[in-house]
Amino acid sequence: MIRLKATQMPIAQIRKYAELFSEGNHTAAQRLELLQAHQAFIQEQLQRLMEVDSELDYKITNYEQLIANSAIQKNV
Repeated sequence: MIRLKATQMPIAQIRKYAELFSEGNHTAAQRLELLQAHQAFIQEQLQRLMEVDSELDYKITNYEQLIANSAIQKNV
């Protein structure tokens, strides 16, 4: 359960997983579905974060250039 919490799985899903686990091996397919759904959610989050990171890189580069150009103009 600690590992699932570390993956930021919602408590409700962790509880569901724990219930299924306690019911035995016949719930393995359902537990697998929970894990796969959570992994898909995490992968979507990662993709969004990568897109945001790229946007921040772009903005940071632009501001660095703006500041560098302003410094050059002050020295001219």
